Amino acid sequence: MDITKYPVAYRRNEQHGLSRIIITVYAVHGGYAYGVNCKLGKFIKSTYQQSGETPATTVLSARLKVAEIIKSWADEQPSLKKYLRQFDIIDCRQQELFD
Repeated sequence: MDITKYPVAYRRNEQHGLSRIIITVYAVHGGYAYGVNCKLGKFIKSTYQQSGETPATTVLSARLKVAEIIKSWADEQPSLKKYLRQFDIIDCRQQELFD
């Protein structure tokens, strides 16, 4: 399943210097699927929700899942944490404050 063909329910594109995080939430079959494109310094990674994963029930829960994924990348590579500190979309559990 190519989730990028579904309608976009939410998109956030935040950039600081040459680092950028783009979060996209797609409305799929009664739920929401996520995609994230991330460039932090020299680290570049994109991931999308796999077709076997259960879609999130709300846009906010899909966005929180993306935040967890990005934080896990920083846990694997601690040098990324200095870049992540610049981003509002990762820093707060109350994501609606940044909409």
